[in-house]
Amino acid sequence: MRITIIFAIHLLFLSACADKPLILEDWRAYLQDEENGLRKNKEWGGLELTLEYRPTDALVWQEYGFSDRIENKKMWDSLSAKYEDQVYFNLSIASNNNDLLTALGSQDPRYYEVLQGLSFKMEEYTGIITSCRDTITTLQANFFRNFDSTSTDILLVFENQHLLACNEFDIWVKNLGLNMPIQKFTFNSNDLRRTPRLLIKTKE
Repeated sequence: MRITIIFAIHLLFLSACADKPLILEDWRAYLQDEENGLRKNKEWGGLELTLEYRPTDALVWQEYGFSDRIENKKMWDSLSAKYEDQVYFNLSIASNNNDLLTALGSQDPRYYEVLQGLSFKMEEYTGIITSCRDTITTLQANFFRNFDSTSTDILLVFENQHLLACNEFDIWVKNLGLNMPIQKFTFNSNDLRRTPRLLIKTKE
């Protein structure tokens, strides 16, 4: 009983932290600060892999053209509802400040296999195992290529039903057309829950 009460108090504390919205500059700094547990890094074979949690506000903020000042708060809330059943992570892959395909070069025999993998196979190359021993498949993986970018970016989408029910989970990434061994990125569910909201301003 005592443990249950302590756990309930802990959840209330996390909720209270998450209810304090931050202005845009502070909110972005919070997401980027590795001490907050939302950003993980790995290195393999000259590649730099970064996996970042993308909260709902980040996706809506992007739809609004990266502005925190909007016409109508109801429209923001409506867009937020569109994302609430999924959890999103952005996987960035870079090599010497170049995106993966540029770093390889089209003359590399692995180039087209990597391109096919990034475009069509990332659901096979990624997934989640929770501390509750649940296996969660990747619902969707959206590969973006910007030729001026210093990294290759893939937005990974997962169902949140089982993901946030456990204390920790590992997101794994493998192969990428390079025979890369499994790379695991461990996240704490409480870090996701305590992520602050973005303070939204209206133009009125």
